[in-house]
Amino acid sequence: MPSVYGYFFDSRTSASQKARIDTVDSGRVMLVLESGSQCFSMAELKVTSRLGNTPRHVAFPDGGRFETQDNEAIDALLTFYNRQMSALWLYRLESKLRYVVLGVVVTFGFIGLMVLYGLPAGAKLLAMQMPVSVSTGISEQVFKQLDQRFFQPSQLPESTQERLRTRFYEVTEQVEEPFVFELYFRRGGAGLGANAFALPSGLILMTDELVALAEDDDELVAIFAHEVGHVVHRHGVRQVMQQTALGLVVTYVTGDTSSLIGALPLVLLQLGYSREFEREADQYALDYLSTADISSEHFVNIMKRLDDRYEDEEGLGHYLSTHPPTRERIERFSVDN
Repeated sequence: MPSVYGYFFDSRTSASQKARIDTVDSGRVMLVLESGSQCFSMAELKVTSRLGNTPRHVAFPDGGRFETQDNEAIDALLTFYNRQMSALWLYRLESKLRYVVLGVVVTFGFIGLMVLYGLPAGAKLLAMQMPVSVSTGISEQVFKQLDQRFFQPSQLPESTQERLRTRFYEVTEQVEEPFVFELYFRRGGAGLGANAFALPSGLILMTDELVALAEDDDELVAIFAHEVGHVVHRHGVRQVMQQTALGLVVTYVTGDTSSLIGALPLVLLQLGYSREFEREADQYALDYLSTADISSEHFVNIMKRLDDRYEDEEGLGHYLSTHPPTRERIERFSVDN
């Protein structure tokens, strides 16, 4: 076993002296100085990890410190005594570009799988276990803010509202979950227009403009079923959980979600989740229409009329939409019709 050459600093002065470390046996080494020598057990020594070609230090129990540039000799010494093998392997991995690239690929691959599959699955599991009562307060607060900032009182006749509520409760009576379903009508105005919203507790909002757009009550029943699907699948709670968890992941990877680079992946991935939720709600509506013996063509018809109010789907706006392309949704309902 070759000797390790370097300099020794005692704990009393700043002066250094030439020194070497020799192997004595399987558990001890000898520190050889100009003034003499002394044996130590390897268990008593603390050796710094290798970092590039920076000097290594060996700390002795009496406060003395041995410094050397001969990293290879220190590695051989540690290997001989079977100590710090993990640190040696780490250095070897870090010193090879192919291992570094492989490590980066594996790390980001794992993060990608967690974002695409782990977070949605975890959020769904937690949301399905959460009592509906927990989301009631949240829904009430959101409803209050929407009412104050965006909506205006409905101008629909009471008879129309009651007739549609009757059809709405026909949809909700099929639900076995303990939701408290309520239907409210509001004017959406220029900002929201023809629209409908589902809040986690079972509160559904529909605008006068959407009612006016419908040519048949069955078209609105299809919309009711779609929004009820959002509630039953806990999309509101899952959305909040996923967005929170995803924000933490992006913060960990980028270090800052306030920057455009950090925020853009968050926005795009969250929109992807929303599109998947819309597909689930569409399927729920499709299943209900089939059970109620209502033609899915009613959903197709109102979606076509809604589509006329939106911009062309072929540009960037299509990818920044929280809903799947209308054409895709129409084809799905048309096939199952």
